[in-house]
Amino acid sequence: MDTTHMLMQFGLTHQEAKLYESLHGIGAATGYELAKLTGISRSNTYAGLSSLQEKGAAFLIDGKPVRYEAVPVAEFCGNMVRTLTATREKLAAALAVHEPEEETAYLTIKGEKNIRDKVETLIETTASHIYLSMTATELEPFLPALRELTAAGKKVVLVTDRAVELPEGIVYVSPASGGAIRVISDTSSALTGSPSGAPGATCLFSRKENLVHLLRDSMANEIKLIKLDTGGANP
Repeated sequence: MDTTHMLMQFGLTHQEAKLYESLHGIGAATGYELAKLTGISRSNTYAGLSSLQEKGAAFLIDGKPVRYEAVPVAEFCGNMVRTLTATREKLAAALAVHEPEEETAYLTIKGEKNIRDKVETLIETTASHIYLSMTATELEPFLPALRELTAAGKKVVLVTDRAVELPEGIVYVSPASGGAIRVISDTSSALTGSPSGAPGATCLFSRKENLVHLLRDSMANEIKLIKLDTGGANP
């Protein structure tokens, strides 16, 4: 993902992101200068700069001519994160009664980002132990959060196709491992399906006991086979 699209994740339009990037590149500038630099029409440039001010991404410098300066990216993004965090808490309280009853449902999760987000959520909400089975490449983005779990004294067990560094965790390695994603958190939540990067990636999530226990037994059997074949655990 390039910087323009990353900025758009923080609420900027494509045009606003381009203006913000240009301001970062040249420092303080007039709307006229930015219009020439970006190729955006003057009317759209001034509208975009006004919107950047409203969104907390740009400062206006008084004087003649009026100039604009980008708010430092760490400050802008930090402000947005604080605002969204506060809004999240209000929404969670306001919409709590409308949340789906996950305990009695099988939920389909589609798309790479949505699957990875669900895995991240399961890791973040793990109370005592979590089991994950996926390729080492698939595991890579989750390792920092998993290391935080082990550092906090929580049990983390991985089944993967090559060694990964996870201090205080348990890693079972088998070249044949990989393919489907399987995650069990606290023996109460289960996620299984195709790798997040696969075309049309889809996973099934549920808190129903039958899926959780089925997945648990499947992973337990795989771990037994790895132990028999290679001794496979690298605590």
